[in-house]
Amino acid sequence: MASPAAFFLLATAVLLLLNACVCDGSTGKWKDSSPLRFTHHLYNTTIKENAPLTYIDTPVKMGIQVADPLWEIKYSLVTGDDDGLFQVEEVTIGDFCFLRIKTCSSKYALLNREVRDSYVLTVEATESTSDFQAKTKVSVLVLDTNDLKPLFYPASYNVALREDTPPQDERGQGQCHRCRCRNRAHPFTVDPFTGIISLAKKLNYSRSDHYDITILAEDRMKKISGVQKFGNIAQVSVKVQKANTDSPVIMPVGKPEVLANGKISVGVHVEAGMKPVESLSIVGGDPHKCFEIIPAGIEAWRFQLISTKRIMWHQFPFGLNLSLQAKDSGSPPLLSSVTLVHIPPDNSTHLAFLEDTYIVYT
Repeated sequence: MASPAAFFLLATAVLLLLNACVCDGSTGKWKDSSPLRFTHHLYNTTIKENAPLTYIDTPVKMGIQVADPLWEIKYSLVTGDDDGLFQVEEVTIGDFCFLRIKTCSSKYALLNREVRDSYVLTVEATESTSDFQAKTKVSVLVLDTNDLKPLFYPASYNVALREDTPPQDERGQGQCHRCRCRNRAHPFTVDPFTGIISLAKKLNYSRSDHYDITILAEDRMKKISGVQKFGNIAQVSVKVQKANTDSPVIMPVGKPEVLANGKISVGVHVEAGMKPVESLSIVGGDPHKCFEIIPAGIEAWRFQLISTKRIMWHQFPFGLNLSLQAKDSGSPPLLSSVTLVHIPPDNSTHLAFLEDTYIVYT
């Protein structure tokens, strides 16, 4: 059985532990003994940006229940308002001291959601007849008021369209109420929701090689509510490029020439159209890949068709008919008509080894 001294020591330890849990060590006051308490530790409120001087509405009443009619409660804004946009007041009605927050004018800032969309205010309550204090936080969410005009970025655009670009919108100019052009017969439409500019008619370079379009974007809700000139414009410059309708032409070729090494060579001249000649290729008639085309000088229109392998003419007793086609450097490129080049069989006898390299084993 425990002695009375042991019970005394245990009781003393319990009292000291309870005292450490509930007592404020710095002042010696009981932290939870103060009857001065806000109804909530955090209040959530909203206000519209650029709001005039007004009180902030709250879904619940903010403040402190007055337990003693002799209390004189004062509220002060401690932190959260570096720009000086808010002010707190106290209004006592019956047994409740209401906390009211209102906006105030500031020389340095405005309630602008694009700059700052929320504030967390710390409010402190003090009672003048005692040392009672209490704190709470008020979260203020700044709401958007749609006060900005539509913005184009960038404000001007430069595009180029080929004359033969196919129209993408066959509905005519029914949606052109937001598209203005110096040329009344412009062939463009603008989607009123996406702002995409579409080509509604075929372009004609000889009729007009340039269009200056003004695009107007308006806030639909502002327009419905009767607010005029609440919009912004962008300039679009469209340059029409002449279509490449002149294809390259392969000129008549001369007679094939048999070189000293037995190779066959044919000179080919390609007449350029609107764009320079980019290449000349064999598109048919050479199943064994016996020929290739190489440039024949610094001029881009001169080529040489030359054999690269020994041709077994017994397999082609009537010769070869090679199909040639030229391509220009346009975008998209244009192709020439296919030209046939007849290579007659070479029945002459040339001294030549059957193979270029022989391996002899001894």
